[in-house]
Amino acid sequence: INWFNHIRGKENLRFIELGKAKWFTLWQNKWQSAPDITNAPKQLKFHLNADRTLGKTAGARAEITYKYDPRNPAAFKGGVNNAFGGMKEQDAPNSRPDIISFVSEPFDKDTVAEGAMKARLRVKSDCLDTCFYIRASIVKGNGKTYSLRDEIDSVRRRFKDYRPGDEIDMDFALAEHSFMFEKGDRLRLDVSSSCVPSFSAHTNYPGNQFTQSRTRIAENTIIAGESSITIFVK
Repeated sequence: INWFNHIRGKENLRFIELGKAKWFTLWQNKWQSAPDITNAPKQLKFHLNADRTLGKTAGARAEITYKYDPRNPAAFKGGVNNAFGGMKEQDAPNSRPDIISFVSEPFDKDTVAEGAMKARLRVKSDCLDTCFYIRASIVKGNGKTYSLRDEIDSVRRRFKDYRPGDEIDMDFALAEHSFMFEKGDRLRLDVSSSCVPSFSAHTNYPGNQFTQSRTRIAENTIIAGESSITIFVK
C-alpha cells in the first residue's frame, strides 16, 4: 500500500528502498535488503543415495526405477509460492510408488539458506520422451514438511536426440529463496515425473503435448550416487 501511494505521489517510501530488492527470510523471520538476491557464500551439496537419504557423501551407484502413468499422475499439496494454495504441509515421504523421496540428516545448528538451489539428476527412461519433476521441502523438527521450490523439465527439450536407455544429466535451477533451517530441521527432495495440478501430465510421447492423442506408461530411473542437490548457505 505504501508503494502504491508513493507512485501516486501521496506518501514517502517507508519500507521499499529504491534500487534494492527486499525479501523475508522464513523461520528466521527477518526482512533482508540488498541490491539483489545472490547465492550465499557457502555451498552444501547433498547426494541422492540408494537408501533414500540426502548424504553429504555419495553412496554407491544404484538404480531406482518407478513407473509413471500419465493417466494416474502424482499430485502434490499446494504450490511453492502463492499459487495453488501456497506452502501446504506435504504428505509423508514416498507417499506413492512414483514419488521417490530423499531426506537429509538433521542440521546441527541454525543455518540460513539463500539464493537459487540447483540439482542434477542422472536419469534414464524407456521412452523417447518423458518428464522429471523435483520438489525441495523443509522438514521441521516437529516432523511437518513444507514445500520450498520445485521445477520440471522434459527429456527431449534438453536432449533432442534422446533414445530410450540413454543416461543423461538433467540440470535444474530453482528460483531464489531465503529461509532458515533451525537446528533439527532436515532437507527433503522428492523426485517424480508429474505434479498435478501445477503442471499438465506428460504423455511420454515426444512432440507438442497438447496435440497428443495417446499416452503410455514410462519406466523412469534415477541413478542414485550420481545425482545431487546443492544449496547455498550462510
